[in-house]
Amino acid sequence: MMFANGRDESEKIIKPSLSLPMINSATSIFAGCSIFAFMGHIAHVLDKPIDEIVEGGIDLAFIVYPGMLTLMPWGNFFSVLFFLMLITVGIDSIFAGYDYVM
Repeated sequence: MMFANGRDESEKIIKPSLSLPMINSATSIFAGCSIFAFMGHIAHVLDKPIDEIVEGGIDLAFIVYPGMLTLMPWGNFFSVLFFLMLITVGIDSIFAGYDYVM
């Protein structure tokens, strides 16, 4: 509702309404591929099946992804960005139920 209030009536809406879900889906697919590729790498290094590494759920966000960031160059910087993102998503979910009127 807030997005619609800030738009002009003559502004075209077809392109943003198609591009936003496509960008969101592409980001989700990229994130899934990177997480599961890292899980496959760890399973190969430890010589264990993937189902013994992590069962899924919240462990993916708090165990696998930070573990992946420790192996990257500039890992501390990206770790700070990741946890700031989690904090902002948490704050946003607190206020998601409120209806703001401009």
